[in-house]
Amino acid sequence: MKKIMLMSFILAASSVSAAGPTLYGKVNKEFRYIDQKTEAKYQKLSGITGVDDTETRFGFKGSHELSGSFDAAYKLEAGFNSFKDAGGTDTIRIRQANVVLKSNYGDFIFGQTDVPYRKEIKGMDPFDHSGLSAGCDLDDIQGRVATTCSFYDRSRQDLVGYKTPNFAGFNYTLTIDRDNTAMAKTSSTATWYSNLLTYSKEFGVLKLRLHGSYNLEDQRNTDSKDANKFWDTGAKLGYLGATFGLNYMKRKLDRVSGARVERDYYLGAFSYKFGDFTAGLTYAEAKFDGDEVIGATGSKGGEQTRISTGILYSFNKHVSTRLLYGNHVTKVNSGKLFSTRTDNKSHIILTGITLGF
Repeated sequence: MKKIMLMSFILAASSVSAAGPTLYGKVNKEFRYIDQKTEAKYQKLSGITGVDDTETRFGFKGSHELSGSFDAAYKLEAGFNSFKDAGGTDTIRIRQANVVLKSNYGDFIFGQTDVPYRKEIKGMDPFDHSGLSAGCDLDDIQGRVATTCSFYDRSRQDLVGYKTPNFAGFNYTLTIDRDNTAMAKTSSTATWYSNLLTYSKEFGVLKLRLHGSYNLEDQRNTDSKDANKFWDTGAKLGYLGATFGLNYMKRKLDRVSGARVERDYYLGAFSYKFGDFTAGLTYAEAKFDGDEVIGATGSKGGEQTRISTGILYSFNKHVSTRLLYGNHVTKVNSGKLFSTRTDNKSHIILTGITLGF
């Protein structure tokens, strides 16, 4: 099935090449060492592996003029990962499959793409393309809480949306999706509404970008009737070669039955570019409410943090490499992550290469 999907994708790209789409791609691979010998009696050399969420990909994109006031931009992109994706089942998947109708009245978005707030947060992280991204989605770590450190990640969704034109630096985006469940299949699927407001301004060499989002899962047509919502606010500041980013997110899930979920997410990021080198430092933290079970049976409440630092080097605009170190800590307020411990510390060293075209 995967071979059929891959061949169909390549043939589709070839069949429209006469219409002039832009072919693009990226190869992203890493070698990792993880040390948890004190807490979990665990050490691992990963060998060469892919990077979950920012895996190797190939795609094509283009645009067509529909009329004097409308253009249709399209993108189709597949990901190829030797490390199974977040779903845990596929190493080949569709990352992007969307059409955007662009006009003076704003952009109308249809298809699979990032939920709006996601790009704002990930754009702050200098290590986002690596296994030490602030998302903390490195499954190799034993005892890791299966959630991101710096934000609640809804990833890419099949959605419909609208983005306003720019008004004095402000843009507003609204998207609606059914969590990648086809609307025609069932009437009991929850609906997500995602709102994003951004502001961008340049003051000479100083660049400022602010954002705020509010995301609500409407479950009135579902059996659970749970109330799931989160909001975040962040700022990114660039000055010459330095970039600073700060973000805070609050998530609440009020269940009709079962433990309430309340989480606070924090992200701080710094990078400095000098010549072909970029040095970076990130701090990511997630705090879990005392009622939430986050570890083994009986473990409730706690926090998960990651500090990452390292150097990126660009050979040219297409090829870059990296050497990074991360310290990942998970703690619970009650119960155990392992048989005798309430905390888990991990040391991660990785090197990788990214080649784009």
